[in-house]
Amino acid sequence: DEIFIKKNSALVQLKYDDILWVEALENYVIVNSYTEKFTIHFTMKSIESQLPVNQFKRVHRSYIVNTRKINRIEDNSIYIKSNEGTKSIPIGKAYKDTFMVDINLMCK
Repeated sequence: DEIFIKKNSALVQLKYDDILWVEALENYVIVNSYTEKFTIHFTMKSIESQLPVNQFKRVHRSYIVNTRKINRIEDNSIYIKSNEGTKSIPIGKAYKDTFMVDINLMCK
């Protein structure tokens, strides 16, 4: 139900439900939660393999979203509410069909 993320010299416990989305930043990823952003030296592929596939979906080469936190999907964008407002996350062409099938399966 959680993942440990290194922050400075400590390991911080972060529950999967607290993660809103993960964003790529060159050789790092930013894990966005309600309260904090964690920048860690990880690839998107590596972090994707650490997260539960039934809850997190890759929707763009630079984004993984927590499907439980999606407020709405409009055109080619996903909207997730955070403490800083509503974040618009693009859906990449290469990921759209698979994502839409996964979302439909989750809605049934």
